[in-house]
Amino acid sequence: MPLDSQTSAEILTSITSAAQSLSELDAALHSADLANLQGKVASVMATEIVLLRHLATKLFDTDLPHDPVEISEALSQLSVES
Repeated sequence: MPLDSQTSAEILTSITSAAQSLSELDAALHSADLANLQGKVASVMATEIVLLRHLATKLFDTDLPHDPVEISEALSQLSVES
């Protein structure tokens, strides 16, 4: 399924943000600051939720819930038509 340039740019922005969050989490994992690590884990989770919701909206025209457990359940209900 080809994407228009605006959608591709939006998805790239979301993916880039997720990658940055993972990089920050990696740095926090190597520090001794547990409060910082906990904050980074929460930040990565939030970023990943935004990315998943964005991709689901753009690729499957569906709105995913905000809760990670509910996201998994909602994704299991999606199907791809050939």
